[in-house]
Amino acid sequence: MKYRAKYTKGDNVKFVGHLDLLRSIQRVINRAELGVKYSQGFNPHQVFSIAQPLAVGHTSVGEYMDFELENDILENEVKQRFNDVSPEGIKIIEVRKLKDGEKKVAALVEYGSYKVVLDKNISDEVTKSFASRDTIEVDKETKSGIKKADIKKDIVEVRIQDNVLHATISTGSMQNLKIELLVEALYTHAGEEFDENKIDVERQDLHYRDEEGLKGLI
Repeated sequence: MKYRAKYTKGDNVKFVGHLDLLRSIQRVINRAELGVKYSQGFNPHQVFSIAQPLAVGHTSVGEYMDFELENDILENEVKQRFNDVSPEGIKIIEVRKLKDGEKKVAALVEYGSYKVVLDKNISDEVTKSFASRDTIEVDKETKSGIKKADIKKDIVEVRIQDNVLHATISTGSMQNLKIELLVEALYTHAGEEFDENKIDVERQDLHYRDEEGLKGLI
């Protein structure tokens, strides 16, 4: 039976790297005695995958993982058994059984929503002026070096409330914009200096788009 879970990455684990986080979650699944399914072959591993990796130093209330169990277990029981043995900061919020033929979570993700607590006072007027620009150029790191890139197409929404930036941006495997680049571009537009160590980033959720608009993964 295949499952998808939405989980958190809290403050006390925000500096845990992606691979270490994966190993921690897999150990929790084992401790929870959920009967996770393993692959066949010389090097068996859990049938498990995770959505778009989260940058070190960021927190999240909207991360996702897919896994497969040997037996059919109720969603609430999966959630309870996992959370009973998980470290603080990694908690399942919601679980859903997957239907046959559903895409893996990593293949679905196209966008991410973020909440960023800023260290500078950026007005709503400046943010609207920034969002209305025809092009938004930044220096973006590529395999061949630093190049100018227009990130306007990667921005779905950007708004500010009480000096907290709310943004939805490309976060998939094909199109991906780092939230720090967006904030830096906004600061440049506002005439402010940017230091990524002085902002606080929390990923709120991950999405894909269909004919009706943005959808959640659960």
